[in-house]
Amino acid sequence: MHLFYVDESGSVADPSQKYFVLAGVAIFERKTHWVEQDLNAIATKFNAVTPHNIELHGSPMRSGRDGWKAHPLADRLAAIKDALQHGVANHHPKGVRLFGAVVN
Repeated sequence: MHLFYVDESGSVADPSQKYFVLAGVAIFERKTHWVEQDLNAIATKFNAVTPHNIELHGSPMRSGRDGWKAHPLADRLAAIKDALQHGVANHHPKGVRLFGAVVN
C-alpha cells in the first residue's frame, strides 16, 4: 500500500491566475518511518521540544506565515530545500515518488 499527500496551488475559479498546479508525493507504507525521521530532524531545528508541531509547508515557510516569521528567511529557505532533499529526493526511487500536473 502507498500513502499519498496531494496539494494544490492556484484556483481554477480565479480568472487572474493563469495556472493551477496539483502536486504530491506517494510513499510506500514501510518507507514512511524513514521519511518521517528525516523530516523530524529538520523540524527539530525550529522546535526542539515539540517538533511534531512544526508543519513543513513551503508557502507559509517562505512567506513567514503561521509562526515562521520568527525564523530568518535564509533558515526557512534552507529548511524547504532540506525537506525536499532529505524527505523526498534521497528516498527516490526506493519507495517514494513525486508527481504533479500544471493546467493552463
